[in-house]
Amino acid sequence: MILSVLVLLVVSLLAALAFATARRSLAQGAQAADQGRADATAEIGVYEAFARIDQGAAAAFTGSGQAGGVGYSYRADLVTPNQWTIRSEATSGPITRALTATVGRGTRYPYTLFVDERLVSDQNRGRIAGRVGTNGTALVTGRPVGDQQDLFTPSGTCDHCNHPATLDGPRKLEPVTMPVGVPPNCPEGGLFLGVVDGRSGQPVVCDDPALPVVFQGDVTIVNPPLVVYVGRSVPLTLDGATVNRLGKAANVQLYVAGDATDAESRVLAERANLTVLLFAPGRSMALDTADLTGSLTIRVLEIAQRGRVDVTDDPSVAPLNGGPWRLVDLRPVGSGR
Repeated sequence: MILSVLVLLVVSLLAALAFATARRSLAQGAQAADQGRADATAEIGVYEAFARIDQGAAAAFTGSGQAGGVGYSYRADLVTPNQWTIRSEATSGPITRALTATVGRGTRYPYTLFVDERLVSDQNRGRIAGRVGTNGTALVTGRPVGDQQDLFTPSGTCDHCNHPATLDGPRKLEPVTMPVGVPPNCPEGGLFLGVVDGRSGQPVVCDDPALPVVFQGDVTIVNPPLVVYVGRSVPLTLDGATVNRLGKAANVQLYVAGDATDAESRVLAERANLTVLLFAPGRSMALDTADLTGSLTIRVLEIAQRGRVDVTDDPSVAPLNGGPWRLVDLRPVGSGR
């Protein structure tokens, strides 16, 4: 009799244990399913935010929605002109999951000053700030150039750099070409003078070697940006001009073709005050008393002995002609609750 009772008790305990195990397995299965749905839905929020960035969002934004009955919400913040962070959260049943993502893109103009072949600075009394790079030789005496100097192999060298870094190179510089389908439309006489209409960035093409391009006096831009393409054999003079003094550097973009084999392929700007992006990788330039804010890419730059040349970066240049946006990092930051 006692044995029978004990057997029944053991059987009952085993049955209860099996039932509890089954319930726990079902609960764990439901929890795992909720977690999976929350993760997948939070990821939908990330990609929805990414799509808005790719379509041209310019400031922080939020959004929300539902997918398969699971709600999600997200926020995207602009960290730099070329980087965003996204946080997306979704809840399924009792489980909330969150993801963070970093979205970035490259920049075509990362340097305040980039010199392809040769930089000469002899006792410059001004200051060249920001990031400086070269594929060639930097011959510097006196004050160092830049706050950081990137020297690209195999030929990048600097004899007076305070923060040099050697990078694999050479850095490739795409030659300037004239926009396809845009006929020459340079202003009369090739002259940019006074108040100039940027026409919201419609390209201005100056490609007639017989018509030099000249910026003269105080040049102010309305309806920016002013985007000018200068042909390979077209002289360009900025000497004596003050261009875009009160504007952002991105408001004036000068893309200047050149011939590295021609010693006369120059930009004339010995004395100038420029707030611009000047991309002229095939030309040389000599400066004496000049103030440049923005970004300068040039083949050869020579600063006169004891000249006064100041070069300062401008963050408005960073997003210009940047590469495509990419999702560079995605990771979970939440846990079930």
